[in-house]
Amino acid sequence: GILIAMLISEPAEPAVRSNRRFLWIAPALVLALASIWGNHYLLRAELTLYDLQNVFQSPAGGAKRPPSVAEVTGALERAVEARPYSPFPWETAGDFYLANRDYRRAEECFLESQRRTMSRPSIYGRLHRIEYARGNHEKARELLLEMYRRFPMSPKYRERVMELYPDAVK
Repeated sequence: GILIAMLISEPAEPAVRSNRRFLWIAPALVLALASIWGNHYLLRAELTLYDLQNVFQSPAGGAKRPPSVAEVTGALERAVEARPYSPFPWETAGDFYLANRDYRRAEECFLESQRRTMSRPSIYGRLHRIEYARGNHEKARELLLEMYRRFPMSPKYRERVMELYPDAVK
């Protein structure tokens, strides 16, 4: 309201009015351009993550061949380029590899995701599943307990720990 009143009010001299309007219009233009750039950046990042997820989806009404490693890698690289500090592209690709029992690639993806955020307990759970499938039960136990330690209020995590390691929960 104050901004509009200042723009509409009539100063005594036309030169003063012109200068006052410029002082209010210039920051508004800078703010608008920054907003447009920020939205473009976020939208591009979201679209590349969507493209990565779309690589794994079957088209409606038909079976799709599994994507090749090159397709997954290409989509992952584009998503990471758009949002280099986000853990989500790495988690998405890791989940795909884990579902297809490619434990080496899944582990690489989850470790990259973990480098971007150590606070997500779900990464420890995913790494637990890899180590458990490999037969490294002691390492799997450590990872699962770390997941539970980071989010002890999760009923899902507690249930998983109680199922595999009932002696670990007090």
